[in-house]
Amino acid sequence: MMLVRCLDVAPVPLLAFSLLSQTMILWGGMGSGAIVAAAFARTDPTTLAVNTSWFMVAFNLLWLPLFWRLAERAGVSCGWRERVNEMLWLCAGLAAVIAATVALGPETAMLAAYGPLIALRYVVDERPSRRELLFAARKVAPFAALITWLLLTRLIPPLKQVLEQAGRLQPFPGAPAWSPLFHAGTWLVVAAIVTGLLRGQAYAFVQEARGAWRTGRLAVLTIIAFAMMAELLSGSGVAEGLARGMFEALGRWSVLVTPIISAVFGALANSGNAANGLFMASQLSLAAEANLNLAAVTSLQQAAALSLNIVSPVRMSVVCSLAETPGMERQAYRAMLPFATVVIIVLLASALMISGRIL
Repeated sequence: MMLVRCLDVAPVPLLAFSLLSQTMILWGGMGSGAIVAAAFARTDPTTLAVNTSWFMVAFNLLWLPLFWRLAERAGVSCGWRERVNEMLWLCAGLAAVIAATVALGPETAMLAAYGPLIALRYVVDERPSRRELLFAARKVAPFAALITWLLLTRLIPPLKQVLEQAGRLQPFPGAPAWSPLFHAGTWLVVAAIVTGLLRGQAYAFVQEARGAWRTGRLAVLTIIAFAMMAELLSGSGVAEGLARGMFEALGRWSVLVTPIISAVFGALANSGNAANGLFMASQLSLAAEANLNLAAVTSLQQAAALSLNIVSPVRMSVVCSLAETPGMERQAYRAMLPFATVVIIVLLASALMISGRIL
């Protein structure tokens, strides 16, 4: 929002651009959504993230013309040559993050893929002098060092094995394990502390820690609550019973219904974990009952749970607060309606192809 605000755009486009910054949510939060969803689905997080990423490709490519139209209305127009250039950058970014997911997993894929891409874009756009380049390099050096270290922890097998096993915690069978020295979040905190100490900003640590806990505790408690609910639904047989009932009523076409419900619920709860916790188990039971492609159904459920979070009432309230435009939620929803419509169309089309056993 602060970057877009420099362009002096009107409030409604500012809100819409800010919400659209969440389009890569599959890899957001260091891939935590994919890791938790994979635990619900009893599958591998990397496989789930790679399969789901193709839905993200469809969303982003179909959103691009809507983005250009929104930019024109905001007074930020460009010619077709620049639009083609933008589309190529977007495709390069999507290809890079998918390749990084395959090689590194969802946790560090976006850091590894988009860090170098942002640096390259800076060089191409700004054409900095040697002095400016050295100044920028000093500014981003801590982040570059962190990304390099995370890459090494994933690409060097002996190092990866040591870090994965050191202090590994897995309190419940089937739940994601936590390896403190392997998790990207741990090293982000370490890098922040080291950088703060070296730059004489240690005084801010206590305030930042309090702020992080204040804003993050609700997300932590929400994930725990819905993880417990998912286990209850799965273990009690409720999910299987619901799936069987839907299959008896609608046949294999019942898979059309649950992605839309998941998308709406994910938007209302502002969490893919909530929708996955409630519906992933029943989706898998439904796919097995109807003899559908389990991997396709799982990735569709994950995409649906995440896809409408960009128009979540919580996010809408947050951006209106940050933009100091309270009461403009209705206008922001109107601006975002075409983007949400694209999501629903892609989900329905994908569900139809899965139901028809094309996918």
